[in-house]
Amino acid sequence: ETILDDYETIILASIIQAESRYKTDMDTISSVFYNRLYDNEKLEADPTIQYLLPKHKQKLLYEDINEYENNPYNTYTHHGLTPTPINNPGLDAIHAALFPPDTKYKFFVADGSGKHIFNRYLEGHNKAKYNVSRKSK
Repeated sequence: ETILDDYETIILASIIQAESRYKTDMDTISSVFYNRLYDNEKLEADPTIQYLLPKHKQKLLYEDINEYENNPYNTYTHHGLTPTPINNPGLDAIHAALFPPDTKYKFFVADGSGKHIFNRYLEGHNKAKYNVSRKSK
């Protein structure tokens, strides 16, 4: 049972859509976002920052997040969902938002191949981010 109404489900689906192009990752990403929403944590979704930028950046910087600190679409500084969808989500993302699997994951990082590495704890997440950044150099 989800905690979102229909419109909120589409908003979440739009964020999921922007995070991944793989259905299996979309499902798990949905579970991460639900786990954060249930625990009243910020979503901290990079695509919501990309949505605010005049043009897409390959790598977001802290200054990008800080520049839009007061914007309600900034999920690094505001709790909950964005005010509106950030794109037009596909059926896989909508399905993921409607039927999130039950996981304990709280974190994920893109692995550079289009897939994601999921973690329950910040320590594991930071290690995964470090390893991904080393691989991309």
